[in-house]
Amino acid sequence: IARQNSRELLFLATLGVVFGAGAAFHKMGFSFALGAFVAGMLLSETDFRSQAHDDVAGLRDLFALIFFASVGMLFDPRAFMAKASTIISLTVGVVVLKAVVIAAITRIFGCSTGRALTVGVGLAQVGEFAFVIGGAGTALGLLTADSFSLLLSVTLLSMVVTPGLFALANYATRRLGSVE
Repeated sequence: IARQNSRELLFLATLGVVFGAGAAFHKMGFSFALGAFVAGMLLSETDFRSQAHDDVAGLRDLFALIFFASVGMLFDPRAFMAKASTIISLTVGVVVLKAVVIAAITRIFGCSTGRALTVGVGLAQVGEFAFVIGGAGTALGLLTADSFSLLLSVTLLSMVVTPGLFALANYATRRLGSVE
């Protein structure tokens, strides 16, 4: 398909692979998102990954916009305010624990303290996949609506504070650089 030199055909083929894999995984009892993720990993190993990536970049941005708009619509500010101390405590706990563990592992693998700190902070947020897991848990009756709201709030708050944490990590790295 890529040898046909048709951007449109490659674009349609890429979408076909992603949506086809998503549908196949869904038919097998897995999530559609997992199938699309696996298809993306497979496509990233092809020689035409750059062209396919460029072709679907607009759709990626559109879907990211839809994703964050839908997450924003799920957010309940009243529930956040009612449990603000719990949400803040959980967020601090998750972010600090993940940052320390990831930084320690990165340091064990021989990276500098500054780089380990940056990697730890960069990966400390609760990822978007928590929404997929939380949605599945709610659908299966494993999470209550209150628990999902708590998960949503902690995830969103961790995403919001990450840029500030990066700035703090960069400052700390510069300070450590003058010491190391």
